[in-house]
Amino acid sequence: MLEKQTTMLLNARMEIKLTSKEKAQLEVRHQIERDKRICDRIKSVLLRDENWSIAKIAQALRLSNDTVSRYLCDYLETKSVDMHYHGSSEKLSFEQSEILKAHLRENLYAKAIGISAYIKEQFNIDYTVAGVTDWLKRHEFSYKWTKGQPAKADAEHRRAPGAAFRFAHRRAAR
Repeated sequence: MLEKQTTMLLNARMEIKLTSKEKAQLEVRHQIERDKRICDRIKSVLLRDENWSIAKIAQALRLSNDTVSRYLCDYLETKSVDMHYHGSSEKLSFEQSEILKAHLRENLYAKAIGISAYIKEQFNIDYTVAGVTDWLKRHEFSYKWTKGQPAKADAEHRRAPGAAFRFAHRRAAR
């Protein structure tokens, strides 16, 4: 009974009335949009404009009621169906990032966890492996497999033991 009252209250608060121009714009955007999540947001708004209940929209789109409610609230607040998530801010300062970039150009790392350990040791900042990987992508680094050397090659030309790949700065490779 309480759930039904809550649903009725939510339905009453999230009333959406679109103009014919807004509706046409959303319909066109839905046709050209490639991101399924944004399409679901557009459909939620369009169906709510047609007086569908949140529960019916959720059932039709195979989403939870909370998700549909969030989509509708976002639309009512911003008049946009775009997602506005921008991630967290960077932990390293500009100077620290420059030091790390120079270090990575000079040193090979077999795994991102080694870079994480270097950041902790050098700057006393904790980075997860995923955080390091994201940092590397943001700063245009990529994984490069090191080339194997013949067993009898000069010792100074052989790669460091255990180094499976190195992080190469993309700008330097261009």
